[in-house]
Amino acid sequence: QLIHALRGHHAEVWSLAVSRDGGLLASASRDRSLRLWSRSDEQVFLEEEREAEVEAALDASLEKTQQAAEAEEEEAATLGVDGRSEGGAGAAGRRTAESVRGAERVL
Repeated sequence: QLIHALRGHHAEVWSLAVSRDGGLLASASRDRSLRLWSRSDEQVFLEEEREAEVEAALDASLEKTQQAAEAEEEEAATLGVDGRSEGGAGAAGRRTAESVRGAERVL
């Protein structure tokens, strides 16, 4: 089970080394970078980490959806077509990170 991911390399990690006292971790990656990670006393709460990952995924999904909608609006504007055929109801049906969190609180 994945407990915590150290993000920083831009490609797969090829090598790891841990210091004798466990205070440092060195990682080498395919992107030709070497990273030194130091141990912290901060506690890791798995539920909070998972919630943060889900929220980041939702935010990324929302951003992609918004970019696609903006691209469609720009295309419609260039073609001279009014893209608002839903009568303003389109915003009510959009999923946002805030609306998903609100639904989770209700459940």
